[in-house]
Parts: sequence; C-alpha cells; structure tokens
Amino acid sequence: MRSMAANFSLMNDQGFIRETFSIGETVFVSGNGLTALAAVTLTLDRGAREPEVLARYVSDRHGCLPITPLIPYLGLLSPERGRVTYDDAVTAVGAKSYAVQIASEAAAGPTKQTLTFEVNENDGEARVFSSDPHGRLVTGVETSSAEVGVMLRNFPPGCVRVFAVRRQFGWRVGDPIGPVKSRAGAPVMVTTKVEEGKPRCQIAPSAKSR
Repeated sequence: MRSMAANFSLMNDQGFIRETFSIGETVFVSGNGLTALAAVTLTLDRGAREPEVLARYVSDRHGCLPITPLIPYLGLLSPERGRVTYDDAVTAVGAKSYAVQIASEAAAGPTKQTLTFEVNENDGEARVFSSDPHGRLVTGVETSSAEVGVMLRNFPPGCVRVFAVRRQFGWRVGDPIGPVKSRAGAPVMVTTKVEEGKPRCQIAPSAKSR
C-alpha cells in the first residue's frame, strides 16, 4: 500500500485555495496526509534575512491540519514596527512574492513543502479595517477606553452604513447583521459619506458596548 504524502494549501477565510492575497486579508493554511499529532512548522522565507517562524501547529488524530489562520491581517502587522497604516503596508509588501516553507511528518516520512503567494498592491475590492485615528489596524479596544473607528478602502463616493458586530469570520454576504448594542440599548452603527481624502469614519466615541 502506497503511503500518502503530506499536502498543504493556502486559503482565504472562505476556504478557497489562493495564490494571491490582498493587504489586510488573513491567510489561512490547511493540510492532510500527515501522521496523527504530527508537528508542523511554517516559516516565511525573507531572502537574505533570517526566516520568520509564522506558526507551529499539530495535526489532528486523522493526520489533518484543519483550516487555520497563518498570517492575520496581511501586511498590517509588521514584525519590526507593529501596527502600520494601509499605505505603509502597500510600500512594504505590496506587489511582491513570498514563500512559506512547511516542515512536517507524513506517513511516508519527514516532508517539506514550499507554498508561494503574491500580495496585491490594490485589488480594487471594497474593504473595511478597524483602525485608530492614525489609520493603524486595531484588533480590539478596552471597554470605554478608546473610540471605535474604521478605514474604508475602495468604496465609491456616496453613503455607507457601518455596523459594529461581535465577530467577522463566518459571515457571508446576505447573512443577517446583528450589531452589538451600546449600554443605552441602541445598535452601534453609523451612516457616513465616502469622500476622497477622508477614508476613516468614527463608529462610536468610545467602546461603551455590552
């Protein structure tokens, strides 16, 4: 009986295999053909610089690595500078190619695989990023300590309505929107006008939601 070789793929949050990602997207990884409870190490090749260890995972009892986040908010979280603006991310990683090296243990023995991907400088898709007043990514705020705002990218001129919800992954276009509520019981949302040169809008003056 022929032993199965390990096989890995890079995916988006909907589980589609991708070789191109946009700034701000989260890159996911999945794999199969591994031994049960096999250690999986994933590193990013950075050329002349020391490779960056992205993650170390363990396969399940079936020898699979379920779809798992690998690079959150691509480009907006810099290993050297922390949170950066969208424009800074475009300068640093836009229109470039990268390689992910994967070392693991398969039924056929130790295995290595290289997955490559490219970063779009701007794919033209409308995107929303939670951000601070300077346009840097914000993944969470302490209750009542800071305002809640977002950056709007590639939206056509006009009015948009922005809702604050409890989680973003798993939501699909057409699904109902369940906004969080303020302490006063009102849904946290805002209607704003998209204007050139003003990509950020405030949703709430502070994170006073329950």
